[in-house]
Amino acid sequence: MADPINRRLKSLDAEVKDRETELKAAEEKLSNNPSNTSLLAERNRLVEDIADLKARRSKLEDRLSGPGPQDYLQRLRGLLEEAHIDRPNEAILQLIVRRLSSRLLAASTKEAARDLYEDAKLMPGPSTEALLKEQAGLTVGGPAFPDASSSLLVAMGTGSCPCVLKMLLPPLLTNVDSAAAASGEASNSAATPNCAAGGPEAAACRALCHGKPATVPLVDAKVITFTLGKEHASTHGRCPGVYAAIQMQYYISTVARLPPAYLQEIPAMMERMVEALEWIHRKGFVHMDVKADNIFVDAAGRWWLGDFGSAVPKGSAITSTTRWFAPPAAAKAAATAVPEYDWHMLAVALVIEVLRRVGLGHKWQEMLVEGSCTPRANILATLEHLRQHSKVDEALLASLSDLVDRPKVS
Repeated sequence: MADPINRRLKSLDAEVKDRETELKAAEEKLSNNPSNTSLLAERNRLVEDIADLKARRSKLEDRLSGPGPQDYLQRLRGLLEEAHIDRPNEAILQLIVRRLSSRLLAASTKEAARDLYEDAKLMPGPSTEALLKEQAGLTVGGPAFPDASSSLLVAMGTGSCPCVLKMLLPPLLTNVDSAAAASGEASNSAATPNCAAGGPEAAACRALCHGKPATVPLVDAKVITFTLGKEHASTHGRCPGVYAAIQMQYYISTVARLPPAYLQEIPAMMERMVEALEWIHRKGFVHMDVKADNIFVDAAGRWWLGDFGSAVPKGSAITSTTRWFAPPAAAKAAATAVPEYDWHMLAVALVIEVLRRVGLGHKWQEMLVEGSCTPRANILATLEHLRQHSKVDEALLASLSDLVDRPKVS
């Protein structure tokens, strides 16, 4: 098992079993030669070893039955070491205990531990929180969605209006002095000289959201920047410079975290996502990560496409994508981003939503994924399967088929 304590329990069980086998053999020899003091001493040593091993096992079981935060933190340290993070930042570990306790309890594999630690690195420390309040007028809270990435934080802006804040890397490193830092104001202008801060995701957000008509169903977002000066000693290992974050409207959830949509609502939501992707493509970008986790839902139930962490200009190298929803062509080493991939991924997301509504959501991987991707043929086969389902309207299936063929990708 991945959990260090459970692995140790398993190891102790194996040791006990070995000692008991040795004890059985020693007792058989002793029964044939009861006056042999060497055999008697060996038998007594094995009995003591077994008792010691069982006592050690009992102590470990007690730790599992009622661990406190420090026990889970110790487990996290062990898992991070397995993930080759040998010297984790103590301030980040304490931030995890304070703000991400639910994920700390659930992190039982080295992969989960690494993801938790990397997410926590993006969360603001005390000095960064103070600067966000001073320069951007934002009071930062904990994760916006407890079971999602910890890089999405809930914050309160002016007028007690909640918003979501996503901290971005890398910063624009500068040799700013304390006076510049004190007088700096958060900026959301697309023409700011700090536009290099936040990297490609910030650049994509500026290109796609700055000047966007309110009717385009992309999340309402903007890039803000704030300055971390030399005098702001960062226990999180952040260097002085200009940092960026995406500030967006607060949405109640994402499609992935809500019950499945009613079938009669899906065509209207599909139209919204088509309109969002058409806007992205007209702006010269490809989203490259269209999925239910990145479709946000407002209080009126409307869908809004968000998360520009994988978005790149058309024809650029693909930097990241969720391969389960992508066609095999997008997973090739030299693949470049084309709009066809977005249409393919939207079709997959919507087909999964239909499967969820008709009670087949637990089978979507079995029906769609082949290897690590979703080929076009599997989408069409799933649509054909859904045609046999009385709840699914033929017009909806036809719309999904049209989406798959807009245009074809392998």
